[in-house]
Amino acid sequence: MALLDRLRKNEPKPAAAAAGVSGKPATGGKGGAPVGRDAWYAELKSRVHNALFERLDLSKVGKVTQDQVSEDVVQATRMVLD
Repeated sequence: MALLDRLRKNEPKPAAAAAGVSGKPATGGKGGAPVGRDAWYAELKSRVHNALFERLDLSKVGKVTQDQVSEDVVQATRMVLD
């Protein structure tokens, strides 16, 4: 299953979307910070990126093929999300 499919499957359903309200991103708080679904997605994305940086040895990126880097990122992402 693709990462985006897994994220969509597990994301909470905002009340506005269930009620058929405008599809515009919800913002609020100081500086128009995202709320609801957007905030949930931003937090998840941040956690995944941080976990990937902790797991991947970025000093080796220039020493391996792009295909190997892509494969390593996919495997690490699956480990983080499981």
